[in-house]
Amino acid sequence: MRAFKRSPHLSFDLKTEKTLMARVTVEDCLDHVENRFALVMMATARARELRRGSERIFNSRNKEPVQSLREVAAGYILFDDQSRKQLREALGHSIKGDEKHAEREAAAAAAAAGK
Repeated sequence: MRAFKRSPHLSFDLKTEKTLMARVTVEDCLDHVENRFALVMMATARARELRRGSERIFNSRNKEPVQSLREVAAGYILFDDQSRKQLREALGHSIKGDEKHAEREAAAAAAAAGK
């Protein structure tokens, strides 16, 4: 799940030996993730990992949700095949429910048109 590479979003202060980063935005994160829903899924999973005691990729005083978004924006958390599979499974449940709803609406529209 981790890929360590240099990111344009990070800078390193040689005097304090701290990693500095500008404010994280959704657009920064979407450069590394397919869509906003996937971003939410990934950031949530990473925030939970951090909350359970997982090691931070870079030190900061940010809370877990912000830290996870920063890690995604920096390109450290990748949307890999396992992430795609989990996303499809999560979407599959909602898609099945949407299909049933669409079928009921189509039947109601057909019944209304037949009157």
